[in-house]
Amino acid sequence: MIEGRRRNYLFAILILALLLFNAPLVIVMDEIGGGGFLPAYLFIGWAVVILLAALTMQGRTKR
Repeated sequence: MIEGRRRNYLFAILILALLLFNAPLVIVMDEIGGGGFLPAYLFIGWAVVILLAALTMQGRTKR
């Protein structure tokens, strides 16, 4: 079971992912670059979310 601070970090990453990929923000990013910026935005956004989750889960565990 994930406990303490690690759970809070994962919850914050989940909220970040929900904010990054909600429909209004994705539509705005699509309009900014005329459609050419959206794939880069999605790729970088997912890369950041995955990297943060991996760094959070990589830390030492209490035994």
